[in-house]
Amino acid sequence: MTGSLGMCPRCKGYWRIRDLETANYACLHCGYQLKLGSVTPVRSARGKVLTPCTTERAEKEVAASRAYFDDAGTLWLYDAPELNARYRDIVFRRDHATCLWCGQPADTVDHIIPYSEGGVYHPVNLLCACRHCNQRRQNEEAFRFLEILAGCGTPSPYADYVVERYALACAIVPRVKHRRTDLPNE
Repeated sequence: MTGSLGMCPRCKGYWRIRDLETANYACLHCGYQLKLGSVTPVRSARGKVLTPCTTERAEKEVAASRAYFDDAGTLWLYDAPELNARYRDIVFRRDHATCLWCGQPADTVDHIIPYSEGGVYHPVNLLCACRHCNQRRQNEEAFRFLEILAGCGTPSPYADYVVERYALACAIVPRVKHRRTDLPNE
């Protein structure tokens, strides 16, 4: 195949992006409707073709230091989403499937440095969390969330370990917030 490639998130079929545009952004194999304007080709750090995204989304990923554009206009991610299941298993084994915020059984993984601040999906930046704590924390700073838990009378039994994980993540993961481009320069 020539031209920029894309992959359907539902059926995993491949197609040329220009063919997708002529099909009104519906997968040529299964008919799955992608978001209008999903024309930016995307590849993982390992080179795997991923679902194309909108130009706006691609620019946000670059601004957050999670991706870069090559000369051909392809968005290359710094991580490899195809490894997320493996990373999740690694984190669950490492943390003994225990929520490090409250000590209950864990059913999710939580970004130590939030994704919105440039935190990547990698074992260095992940810890086990129960769904309740993960949703309650949202994008709260890790130290601040530990303080909130302690202030509510339910301090984390693993606070020291969370602090160690946080220090390691901070040493490795760059922190870059999305930059707003609609504000005037001062």
